[in-house]
Amino acid sequence: MQQAAGYAVQKGIDYIARQQMDTGEIPSLAADKHVRKSFIYVKSPFISTFVHDALRSVAKNGQDSLGGIGARARSIQRGIRDFLLCEEETDHTWRFFGRGSRIDSDADCTSCCAVVLLSHGVDPDIYTASLARFKGTEDIYYSYRDRHGTLYSWIQKDGTVIQEYDRVVNANVARFLTLAGVPCQPVWRFLEAELVSSPLDIGSPDYPSPLCLFYMIARALWETGHELLPAATESLKLHLRLVQETDGCFGGPLSTALATLAWHYLDMPRKQIRSALSGLLDMQTQDGRWEMEPFFVGDYGSPSLTTALVVEALVRWLIVPRQPGS
Repeated sequence: MQQAAGYAVQKGIDYIARQQMDTGEIPSLAADKHVRKSFIYVKSPFISTFVHDALRSVAKNGQDSLGGIGARARSIQRGIRDFLLCEEETDHTWRFFGRGSRIDSDADCTSCCAVVLLSHGVDPDIYTASLARFKGTEDIYYSYRDRHGTLYSWIQKDGTVIQEYDRVVNANVARFLTLAGVPCQPVWRFLEAELVSSPLDIGSPDYPSPLCLFYMIARALWETGHELLPAATESLKLHLRLVQETDGCFGGPLSTALATLAWHYLDMPRKQIRSALSGLLDMQTQDGRWEMEPFFVGDYGSPSLTTALVVEALVRWLIVPRQPGS
């Protein structure tokens, strides 16, 4: 399986490189409301951050283990970083639809973009200060802040503003702040309470799939070294096992990639997901991609996003040994 995984990874990297735009952006797609089962391009820095971070596994290990494609992965990453810098607002935040777009800057996109730049030497203080504008009175983070200073996380179709916390967004906030060396215990406690006391078979308003929550929290723990309360960790592992299907996979390629990566980040045993890894190899298309699945509310996603996450899963499980935080 290792040899097949190496070949699949090379094809996947080639696909992502072909899809990357001249600006460095990894194109995002959204459901076309007027044409059934059709998707349209939407400019967004958000998806690009996940591709950048997923490719770290190849960028670090590709020279020795993957036929020298590490350089190509690093080139894709450089393009993404250039794109993110161009999309940064003057107040050091980011908007989901890009610089100057109609939607307010948000904590989720800002956290994910800031982590990318933080890993390449950018001063974290400018981003921790900008992120503070989304902090509520409980030191937990809302998704948005409008020009009047109103904090909110969602707007319903009738225009009603919902002032609640999105748990997946706060997992990404905790990841950035902890990596930046900023204490954020209230956020981690909020996440622990969600894992122990709230239903985990449903997603959040921003992330419809519960696998997004499992992946984001597991990724944050893996990268930061933070430890949750034992009850919260066990709940996370239990619910991750519960969504595994009878064929060993977790649904389509994106869902299975998110789950197998969370499984890896949580140091769970490989033998229980061998079928999932084999299934991912079978799901690759002739042109090297893995098909798009909805990732963010509104059916936003990208074949390149799915492909990058599958590539990371294959590299981490089948090609290079485990190295915490790598």
